[in-house]
Amino acid sequence: MNYYLETNLLKIKQLASIREDENIRFRIFLKGKDDDRIDRIVHRLHKEITEQIDCTLCGNCCIELQTGLHQEDIEVLADLENITSEQYKEDYCEKDEFQTS
Repeated sequence: MNYYLETNLLKIKQLASIREDENIRFRIFLKGKDDDRIDRIVHRLHKEITEQIDCTLCGNCCIELQTGLHQEDIEVLADLENITSEQYKEDYCEKDEFQTS
């Protein structure tokens, strides 16, 4: 089954507002569930969805969320800042202690 991936930021915020009660109920439902299973599902969905998004067109996740970066991403961003990737990590990144892969 194919789904449409909404990328319009205004539309996403409107949908989130409309579905606020539903989203709260879902978060409550997830509490107390098998955390490892939920994490595996979230990581699978993250990989599946992020492959469909061209981050250079928006950048909103980096503004609104704490995002994960691959080494290649760090190298590109470090080049833009004219610093080493090690310096970029030190200045701009936090280690994700929960990273599974």
